[in-house]
Amino acid sequence: MTIQLFSTLEEELRRLGNISDKSSFRKFLDHEDEQKQIADIFVRINEARVRFEVRIMTFCSSVSSQCHFYVVSAGCKSL
Repeated sequence: MTIQLFSTLEEELRRLGNISDKSSFRKFLDHEDEQKQIADIFVRINEARVRFEVRIMTFCSSVSSQCHFYVVSAGCKSL
């Protein structure tokens, strides 16, 4: 789960660095193409974050269900 998030962050930060290396901060703010590239990078970072959060929630839900199953199997009525 975290490997995909971190690899996305690493790749997108590398892309930001490449843009930064090619032009000064003020210069790239004046160019629509570079503005779009930067916006796209942050969209991909956000998408990776959302995927990570969904996977964590799914994992937590699964663990919770398993705990409930074992509690019921053990004859307990609740935790």
